[in-house]
Amino acid sequence: MRLVGKDRKTGAMIKDFWDRKSRENAMYYISTYRPYDQQDPEEFWKWGRILTERYLTASGISFTGEEVVLDLGCGMGRMTRTLAERFHLVYGLDVSDEMIRLARESLKDCANVRFEVGNGTDLACFADETFDFVFSYITLQHVPGAALTQQYIREMGRVLTDGGYAYFQVDNARPSLRSLVRLRSRLRALVRALHLPAPAQLGERSMAGPGVAGPSELDHPAYRGSRLTQRQLRTACTDATLDVEDLQGLGSHELWVRARRRRRT
Repeated sequence: MRLVGKDRKTGAMIKDFWDRKSRENAMYYISTYRPYDQQDPEEFWKWGRILTERYLTASGISFTGEEVVLDLGCGMGRMTRTLAERFHLVYGLDVSDEMIRLARESLKDCANVRFEVGNGTDLACFADETFDFVFSYITLQHVPGAALTQQYIREMGRVLTDGGYAYFQVDNARPSLRSLVRLRSRLRALVRALHLPAPAQLGERSMAGPGVAGPSELDHPAYRGSRLTQRQLRTACTDATLDVEDLQGLGSHELWVRARRRRRT
């Protein structure tokens, strides 16, 4: 699939944002659990394992271990590493060249992992029926626009093998709740910017780039993302020939979807 017009512009905008944030403080923008200036690499990777195992179990899918897997929005490979221990072959995809550089460095010891840089709008770098399982966490919630999120879901159906599973998370929170969370994020960023010491004083625990005192651009379209209604979700899955088998977390920021690719006729 070739990018044209609006898709090309949107993809470039998303790539630019995540490349900048990756260079600034990759761990924070992947997981905002810890304060901006107090990233802990050991804890970061530990929670990658905990969350991966938790969600694989929650999926309710019976795996053989021989599956070829796509980690959609892999970032630094925080969850890719554990997926590689569970499955035959894992591909990590991220829109950011910098994130993929960090992932390749972090997982250079994993022989069954491949990394690809995406274009920000689809899965064009992969052929039809490439994967037995597509997994995605805290990625689609950052996609700027429901239509683009739906496009990614349709692409999941395209790259899945017959009977293959997709297990992914989207934002299904009520608009009022999304607005409240964005306001809280902006206030927290402002407070940190006003009270954090200068970058030179942050010491070895800081993962921020030079001259950066705290998180920024939290209202950028590529970070703020968009919500997906249940109707939009089901429409995209139908278009992708994906049967929705389970929904967990309706009405929340973490709606988990288990869908299976119908057999091609």
